Amino acid sequence: MAIPVQMHILHSELSFLKALHSSQGTFVIKQKLILQKKQSTEECGLFKGHPEEFKKYFEHVRSLHSNKEPNYTYLRRLFRNLFSRNHFEYDYVFDWTELKFLEELKRKKGTRDC
Repeated sequence: MAIPVQMHILHSELSFLKALHSSQGTFVIKQKLILQKKQSTEECGLFKGHPEEFKKYFEHVRSLHSNKEPNYTYLRRLFRNLFSRNHFEYDYVFDWTELKFLEELKRKKGTRDC
């Protein structure tokens, strides 16, 4: 390999390392890795047996460029319509709040038995 070619390769590697160690370079590399991961993720039956809205959500997020925010209005509407179509009732009770409520109820019941 000729000396000028080796010098060019060495210079390129050093430039890459400098970019890697700078905060901007780290950010850019991180964003590229995230994009590569999004693009390489295969569906492979991931949504089989689940509502179509989950696949649409995945496709929307996957299509985003690294610096673009999701269309939150669209995504909320997707799941709000799914919620309504399944005749769920919005009762403000979530799995984590229900669990805390049951634990608190159990704790209070245990103190009254004494």
